[in-house]
Amino acid sequence: MQTSSTAARFDRKAAVVTAAASGIGLACANRLLAEGATVLASDKDLPALEKSFTDSRHLPGRLVLDELDVSSYGMVKSYFDTVAQTHERIDVLV
Repeated sequence: MQTSSTAARFDRKAAVVTAAASGIGLACANRLLAEGATVLASDKDLPALEKSFTDSRHLPGRLVLDELDVSSYGMVKSYFDTVAQTHERIDVLV
């Protein structure tokens, strides 16, 4: 059961979730969204990521989907450079 305090626990918080297309990453992203966070979800398989969040179109501005292969230093650096420009801070990193 979700209480109102649980629903807003991550209100006004930004969370970066990697490997968010499936498994633990997807579960974490969905839970953070349910608890009020803005979620920057990424995965190396962008089409799979987009498919995983097709029901989340009602969250404009609270869900950002990006391709990210965490085994590529250059891609990770570029991703977090962009995140730093678009978000004041990151409160959660998964």
